[in-house]
Order: sequence, then C-alpha cells, then structure tokens
Amino acid sequence: MKKHSLLVAVLALLLITGLSSCSNYGKKVKIEGTKGEVYYKGGATETEAKKVGDFLKGTGFLAKDKVASIQVVKEGSEYTVRFVYNKEFYEKTEGLEKLFYGMRL
Repeated sequence: MKKHSLLVAVLALLLITGLSSCSNYGKKVKIEGTKGEVYYKGGATETEAKKVGDFLKGTGFLAKDKVASIQVVKEGSEYTVRFVYNKEFYEKTEGLEKLFYGMRL
C-alpha cells in the first residue's frame, strides 16, 4: 500500500495539462468525478479508455482536485499508455522510471 501511495504522489507531481509529444491526441473521454481525461486512438476504443481512466481513478492517480491527461494507443494487439509529465523533474529524480514500469493496467 505504501508503494502505491508513493506512485500516486510521484505521478501527480509529474503531470502537466497537455500532451506535448504529439499533435493528434485522438478522441477524448472525461473520467467522471475527476479532472482527468483519457485520449484514445489507433485501435483503442472509448470503452478501453474509460477502463484505463477508471483504474487510475481507483488508484487515486485521477482525482477531482488535479488535472491529468493520459493517452491510450492500440497498435495490433499491443497497447501503449502515455502519461503527461514534467521532463525536468523526471530526469532529476533517480529511479522514477521503475514506478512507471511497475504499473500494470
């Protein structure tokens, strides 16, 4: 549980309000009860995007008091989930990538 809380806290610090790495984010779905939004494209569906958002809401990553943007892309049978983050903070925080790799949706 402690690891889970740390993950939520660290991910919250990394968020910014837009997806800066691409210009075609896909279609957007708002996650009810939060300020979170999940974009989906490729073969990903709205239902799948909502499931990702609901999962993240259940972990506390998405909440009513913080803005968050996530993108779900499906290519073939593989999914990619992208999080918006602050690159400077990420680069100077050693071991942070392990928290992202450990997240299983």
